[in-house]
Amino acid sequence: MNLPAATASVDPAPALGRGIAILRHLEREGSCSLEQLARHFGWPKASLLRLTESLRQADTLVRDPVSKHYRALVQLVRPPDSQTTGPRETAVSLNINQICPPSPPVGTLYPTALSQPHKGTECLV
Repeated sequence: MNLPAATASVDPAPALGRGIAILRHLEREGSCSLEQLARHFGWPKASLLRLTESLRQADTLVRDPVSKHYRALVQLVRPPDSQTTGPRETAVSLNINQICPPSPPVGTLYPTALSQPHKGTECLV
């Protein structure tokens, strides 16, 4: 079955694309409020709230309860020896230095999920 040219380029998972766009923006900006994200993307705050909540539940971003700013917990990177053929193929890698900043070598770092809402972002030594 041949698809018409107009539907061949339609994004099959637009919510995924919006989630990736949010993560890329937070990676560039450091942190943003829901209002700042809405202003940047031009999307309704209700939609952004659902997207950011899904990303938070997937442990890819965190919301600071005081400042109410979101920040990414992952970094989107392209593989250096990319076998991919287009710009949409993106690998996700955990940016451990962002989650657990480097400290003097005094022991082994273990992530913990004991704190909320920063699940998985604190370290035990």
